[in-house]
Amino acid sequence: MQIARLSLILTLVSFAALAQALEPVGSVAALDPQMSAQAKTSALLSGSLFFRDPDGCPFPNIFASAQDIFEQRFQALVDGDMQALACFYAPDVTVILPGSVVRGRAAVVQAFSEFGAIFGGAQPELTSVTADHFVVLATFSMIGETLSVPDGADTYVIVGGRIIYQTVHSTIVPTAAP
Repeated sequence: MQIARLSLILTLVSFAALAQALEPVGSVAALDPQMSAQAKTSALLSGSLFFRDPDGCPFPNIFASAQDIFEQRFQALVDGDMQALACFYAPDVTVILPGSVVRGRAAVVQAFSEFGAIFGGAQPELTSVTADHFVVLATFSMIGETLSVPDGADTYVIVGGRIIYQTVHSTIVPTAAP
């Protein structure tokens, strides 16, 4: 019962903070004239038409579960879409890595880009995803040409449709010769 109350309080606080960070960006009339009626309707209903945060990210899907947000974020990572990846994080996100703490969207994208670069573009393979309320634990492995991660584990705290905290664990080892 205490966790449910805490979850509700954290959600309400995140909504208040999110509302303060949003800024209007336009109207249906200001949309690209090439945009289809269906795309305009979708943008209007999602809230992405009218509100974007200072980094240009659309209004988050506050009704999605933490697991849904994680899965969409993972797909953006696999697709290499760093702008979309950044938008799954709160503007003031904190990511705790072994030996360092990264704060803010731009720093998170840079850290993940650098991490991915040492693996030569190899993609992570999820081994498990476990979600409970607003927390997701994802385990993964990754095999690059020269380096691999046999046992990665990340924990995400997702509130109001955005990742507000993440912890990262991975052991980096040389890739075994075929």
